[in-house]
Amino acid sequence: MKTTDDEVYSLNFMADQFCLYPMTVCDGYLPVYSPQLGQDVAHLKVSLHMGSPVQVTRLIQREEEEDRRIQVDIEQRKIREASELKEREMKEARRAKKEKKRLLEEEKRMKEEKEKEDERANDPLAMFGGLMTETRKGKSNSKGMSP
Repeated sequence: MKTTDDEVYSLNFMADQFCLYPMTVCDGYLPVYSPQLGQDVAHLKVSLHMGSPVQVTRLIQREEEEDRRIQVDIEQRKIREASELKEREMKEARRAKKEKKRLLEEEKRMKEEKEKEDERANDPLAMFGGLMTETRKGKSNSKGMSP
């Protein structure tokens, strides 16, 4: 059976139109063995495809696009993780600041209470029934006594 160049071209054209990608014979990872270390040190990606040059070119372009998409996804994930980490750090800093402020206010309140107790303990009138122990808004808090 003899074929002409036009017939072969026609068959190749039809294959290119209906079979977009080449046939994949082998696609996987094979280990790289190091005799010096006595173990596998890496893996090589092995792909064996059979098809026309156009089909192989399409496959290479598709794989490159997929690799670019994966890289973009990785970069976006790294950016998202970094922003989430920064947000967590900022929340922790705000929480620590609020806690510190609360502790300072508690300490100040305790100090004021202690000062009031010390004043009461040192007030000579408090020993005689507390007639004039506290004043409010400039008025004495005595029981029926005028100043």
